Amino acid sequence: MATLMRAGDAVIACNLDKAKWGFWRPTTAIREAATDGNPLTSPDTGWLSLFATPGYPDEPSGYNCYTGGFWQSVRYFFGTDKYSFSLTSPGVPANPAAGNPIGVPGSTRSYTRFTGVVRDTIEGRILNGYHFRTADVNGAWIGKKTAQWIEKHY
Repeated sequence: MATLMRAGDAVIACNLDKAKWGFWRPTTAIREAATDGNPLTSPDTGWLSLFATPGYPDEPSGYNCYTGGFWQSVRYFFGTDKYSFSLTSPGVPANPAAGNPIGVPGSTRSYTRFTGVVRDTIEGRILNGYHFRTADVNGAWIGKKTAQWIEKHY
């Protein structure tokens, strides 16, 4: 229960930051680059992320807030970060009507540390076009710090 509580509290903290910063996502930044005040950038009005982009601010990444909180909590539960395990994704079929123009095949990732999942989610959220790196790193940090605070005070 404490693991889910930590992850849930991280998401609450995350959404407060999203409301505070209201930062645009890569889709908006790429399509509207002519409005960013930087003469060295140019827009690509047809650019699409790999999956449909949620309609709320980029900063920080909610998924990484949750992931950082969850896996830090699992680390506390087991008393170590070192643990070998694998996670399997079934993949995502292409569905242009749902905003997923490109299919992604299933895969299995193997880990030797719980926190290795957090590094992969940071990269994954950038590669599918949801976030800038800063949003992902900050989200994972919020999750980790929330889990640490609860571990100390719970």
